[in-house]
Amino acid sequence: MAGQILLYIGAVSVTLRGIAHLFPTRNVAAGFGQISTDNQRIITTEWITDNSYIEDKSSTIMQVRIVTPYTGQLNDEKRLKDE
Repeated sequence: MAGQILLYIGAVSVTLRGIAHLFPTRNVAAGFGQISTDNQRIITTEWITDNSYIEDKSSTIMQVRIVTPYTGQLNDEKRLKDE
């Protein structure tokens, strides 16, 4: 039970971190100084893509644990019974 709670807290905190990282995207691209518009777009795209990837992984963890919350416990009990 404590493991599940920690898993949810971790997944939610990673999701919130990803969302919070989306807000300064324009400032990050502007921080590179005088670069071409194409390079600014590339930096912006990379910044958003990285955050989307992190958010996707954390939401996948949450979804898997919600759908199969007791799989690990059942497998452990079955393994112990077989031994």
